[in-house]
Amino acid sequence: MSMTVPIHFIPAHTSLVRALADELLRTEQRDFSGHMIILPNQRLQQYLHLELAGRVRACIPPRVTTLESVARMLPAQKHLRILQGQEEAIILNALLSEGDYASLKPGMERDLARFFTEFADEALDPSALNTVRDLISRDVFHDDVHRQHVLDHIDELEALHKRYGALLQENGLTTASDFFLSQARAFDPEQENHLLPAHIHIAGFGDATGAQIILLKKLLRRPGTHFWLHTDTALLQKRATNEGSGPGQPLSDLLQALDLVPPQPENADRPAHNTLLARAAFDLGTCDDLPEGPAQVTIHEAMSPIDEVKAAVALARELIRNKGIAPEQIILCVPDAARYGRLVRSICLKAGVPINYSLAIPFDQTQIGQWLHLFCDLVLEDCPLRTLLDLFNNQYFRSLFGTDHAVTMRGELKTLATKYEIARGLDNFMQAALEENASALMPLFEKLRVFLAPFAGDTAERNGYSISEWAERMREFTRACAFEHYLAGDPARDAYNLESRAMNHWYSGLQIIERTGEFLHNTLTRFEFFMLLRQNVLNTELRPAGEPFIGVQVMGLLEARNLRAQVMLIIGLTEGGFPAKISRELFLAEPVRRHIGLTTFHKREHLQDQQFFHLLAAHEQVHLFYPQQDQDAPFVPSRFLQRLRLVNIRRRGCVPEHKAQGLLFRDDFLRLPAIRSSHEAWAEKYRTLQQSVTARNDSRGHFPGAREEIFQRIPGTQLDYLLQCPYRFLLLRAGLREASLPSDENDARSVGTWLHLICQTFFTGLPERLRKHIPDPELAKGWRRPITVADKDRAIDRLCKLSRALMPLSGGEIDMLLYMEFSGWQAFVEHESDRPEWIFNEADFEKVIEQDIALHRGSETFTCTIHGRIDRLIREQDCVTVLDYKNSKGGLEERKLRKGELSQLLLYSQMLRALEDFQQQNFALEYYAFKDNDSIRLDKEQDISAAWHKLEETWAELLFAILLDAEPFRPVVDIGEHGGGHCTYCDFSGICRREEIVYLQQEDKA
Repeated sequence: MSMTVPIHFIPAHTSLVRALADELLRTEQRDFSGHMIILPNQRLQQYLHLELAGRVRACIPPRVTTLESVARMLPAQKHLRILQGQEEAIILNALLSEGDYASLKPGMERDLARFFTEFADEALDPSALNTVRDLISRDVFHDDVHRQHVLDHIDELEALHKRYGALLQENGLTTASDFFLSQARAFDPEQENHLLPAHIHIAGFGDATGAQIILLKKLLRRPGTHFWLHTDTALLQKRATNEGSGPGQPLSDLLQALDLVPPQPENADRPAHNTLLARAAFDLGTCDDLPEGPAQVTIHEAMSPIDEVKAAVALARELIRNKGIAPEQIILCVPDAARYGRLVRSICLKAGVPINYSLAIPFDQTQIGQWLHLFCDLVLEDCPLRTLLDLFNNQYFRSLFGTDHAVTMRGELKTLATKYEIARGLDNFMQAALEENASALMPLFEKLRVFLAPFAGDTAERNGYSISEWAERMREFTRACAFEHYLAGDPARDAYNLESRAMNHWYSGLQIIERTGEFLHNTLTRFEFFMLLRQNVLNTELRPAGEPFIGVQVMGLLEARNLRAQVMLIIGLTEGGFPAKISRELFLAEPVRRHIGLTTFHKREHLQDQQFFHLLAAHEQVHLFYPQQDQDAPFVPSRFLQRLRLVNIRRRGCVPEHKAQGLLFRDDFLRLPAIRSSHEAWAEKYRTLQQSVTARNDSRGHFPGAREEIFQRIPGTQLDYLLQCPYRFLLLRAGLREASLPSDENDARSVGTWLHLICQTFFTGLPERLRKHIPDPELAKGWRRPITVADKDRAIDRLCKLSRALMPLSGGEIDMLLYMEFSGWQAFVEHESDRPEWIFNEADFEKVIEQDIALHRGSETFTCTIHGRIDRLIREQDCVTVLDYKNSKGGLEERKLRKGELSQLLLYSQMLRALEDFQQQNFALEYYAFKDNDSIRLDKEQDISAAWHKLEETWAELLFAILLDAEPFRPVVDIGEHGGGHCTYCDFSGICRREEIVYLQQEDKA
C-alpha cells in the first residue's frame, strides 16, 4: 500500500530552493527551528541559506542537512569511531600483504574498499555472496574449471571481508557506509526522539541507495514529514504508464521503493521552452509541442578543449560585462574535472573572471603535493636523473635555493650527468661533483641527503619497519621540509588557498598513518611503504568548499543537481566526458550485480540521462560546449548533443549551433587577421601549399605520366578508396601514407593481425612459426569442425587462450582483450553455432587470390589485376559464404552492399567464380563485426549479381573518365555554392583539407 505522505510537486523549470523558502515563510513566524530540511548535497543547503538570508532580515534558521548527517544525529547503538577513506585503504593493504590470496593483491585496496562500501550502501549483507555462488554453480555457459576459478575468487572476497570486519570490531572501528546502514536499521520512528524536529522536509532526491531508502521510509512514517518532488510532469506520467526507461527511470524506481504515488500536479501552466525541448530530445514529447523560434539552448563546437574553455569563459565575461548578469547567476558545469579542472582554473584566473571553484583538485596539482610525489620517485628509484631535473620545476623546491640559483644548479647537474654518464644514485652524483669541483651543486646534494636520511639503511630496505615506526620517520622528514616557511615566504603564490589546504591534507595523512599504526603491526619494507604512501595517501584530492556568494559558480554534475540559474554553461560534452565512460566492474560481472541488487551499467546510464534532462530543463539559458579533437585525437560528440540535433532536423532552427573560436586573450585576437586577410595574403599562404603539392608529383588531380600504370595492379581492399575518393586513391598509390586513416575505415588493417590470426588458428591450429613461441599442444591442434551448442564452453575457453597467447600481436590493446574475453568471444561462438553444417578445408582460411578483371565501355577495354586475401570461405551444403572480419560495423550497411557501394566481397566472389572449384557454386557474402556482435549478409544470387553489375558500372565509368577523358583525380568534397568543404574519408594534411578548398574558391573568385 502507498503511504499517505504529503507530496509537493515542483516543476523542473522552477527553483526548488525558492519553493522551500516559500513553504517556510507561509506564516508570519521567523522561528524555523522546528523544521528540518534534508537535501542531497551541501551545495543545495548553501543556496537555501542564501535564499532565506535574502528574503528575511533575521530569523532562527531551520536545520538544513543531509541524510548522512541525520544518521549521525540518531542515538548510536555502539560507540565506534568512523574510519576515513585513507584508513580503510591502509588497513586493507595490510590484510592483503599478510594474506595468501590468489586473485586479491596489494594495490587493489581502493577498489576493494569501494566494493565493500557498495554492499553496505545497497543494504546487502555478505550473505549475498551465497547467492552469487548459487548463480555461478548453475552457470551452463562455462566449464567446471572456469566456474571453480570464479567460486575461489568469491571465497577470497568473503574471507577478506570477514577479516576486515573482525579487525574493525576488535578496535572499535566502523566504516561510514556500515555506520549509516546500522543507524538506518536501528532507527524506530515510533519512539520519541527529541533530536528530530516536528517538521521534516525531504527534497531534491531523484535516486537513493538501498540504505538511504531504509532511512527515508522510516522518516516518511513520522507525522509532519513532507516529500518534495523536483521534476517534470512528463517523467511522472511515463512512470505512471510503466513505459520503458530513460531519464525518468531512477525517479520511478525511487518512488516505487518508497511506496509513494505522486499526485497529479496542480500547476497546469505551459512548460518552459527548454523543458519542451528536453522532452522532445528524450521522446517524452513531440516536436510539434515546441513553440516557434529557437529555444534558449545553444551548441558550441570548438576545435580543442583549450578553445572550448576559452569560449565558455569569454561568453561568461560577455554576459557579466554587457548583459548585466551577476556572476553568481552563471553556473559553469564541468562533468570531467580530471580533464578540464586545471584548465578552467588557470584560464579564469588569467582572464580576470571571478569564480567560486568547488571541483576536486588532485593533490599532485599543488606544489607541495607535486614535491611529495617527486620525493617518492627519488626514494623508490634511487634518485633518477629525470626526477632530479623535474625537481627544479617545482616551486617549493626552487624556494629552498632561490630561483636564479636553482636554474644554475639544474644546468650544471645536467652537464655533470652527461659527462660522467650517471643515470641515478645520489652518491654517484656527489662523487662526480667532488671530482669536477662543482661546488654549486653541493647544497643541492646535502639538502637531498637530509630529506632521505630517515629512510636510509639496510633495515628500511630489506627487513622493514612497522607502520608506526614509518610514521615517526615521515614526521622527521616533514619537519625537514618546513612547509610553513614556504607558505609564509610569499602568500600571493597560494591561489585559492590551495597550498595551505595541501599542507593540512598532508598533516592529516600523517595522522591517519599514525592512527592505523596503533593496531596494525605488520612490517613494510621501504619500497612497500612508499608504494602504500603513493597509492593511498598522495593519490587523493582536495575539495574546496565552494559557496554561492561570489563569482561564476564552477561545479560538477552532482552539485548542479536541482539548482537553477539564469545561465548554465556545460563543457566537455563528448562520449566519455558526459555521459562519462562506464568502467568495467572488477569483482562481479554485470549480470551478477543486477541479480543481487548492486548498481548496474544501465542504472548509471539512466542517472546520466536524468542529470542532462534536468540541466536542460531547469535553466533560462543553456550553452553546450564540446571539442572536436585534442592533440589530433578526435572526440565523439555526446549522445545528448546527437539527440538535440535530431530534434533540430525535425524542427529546423530550434537549437542554434555556433563555431566557438576561443577568442579570449590578446593573442587569440591577433590571430584573426591571418584568417580574414586579403587575397594577396591568401595567395602567399597557398603558394607554399602549391609547392608542396607539386613536390608530391601531383597538381590537384592532374597527375603527370601514364595513368594506366596506376590501375594495372590494385589490392582488393583499396577499390573502395577509388570509388569513394579517387584523389585519395591516387595519393595512396603514389605512396603518400603519412596521413592518419579514420578508425572506422572499411579495411582489414583496422581489425588488426591479432583478431584475424585468432579466428584462423582457432580452426586450423597454430602454424609452425608460432609453435616454438607458444608451446601448447592443445592450441597447436586445430578445431577443424563446426561449433555446436554442446561445444560452446570449450570453444570460448580456446578463444580466450589464443587471445592471451597471441596478445603481443595486438599492439598491446588490453581493452580489446578484456572486451573479447568479457563478451566478444561468447557472441562470436553464438554466431558460429547458428551456422548450418559446413565442411572444413584448411585452404579456405586466409585464402590468397589474384585475377585479371576486364572493364568495358563501348569498344574500349581495360584489364586490372586484382589481388587480395579472403579471411574465410565457409562451404555449406547449398552455397559458399565469403566472410570478412571487421573490427566494427562502421559504415557497413546491407543497403550499401546491395547498391554495390561495398566492393570488397563483391569483387572476391566474382573472382572466385572464375576458378574451377567454384564455377557451379552459389555464393553468400557476409561481414562480421566483433565490437558490434553483429553481421550483414547477402545470400541471394540475384541480389549479389545485381550489386556486382552496379559496382562494375560505377567502376568502369569512373576508370574510363580518368583514363580516356583525362578527368582530374578530384577529392570527394562539394566546393560549390552549398558545399561544406570537408572531406569525410581521410586527412591528407596540406593537400586535400579545407586549405585547398579555400584556395580553389579564391581562384574562382579571382
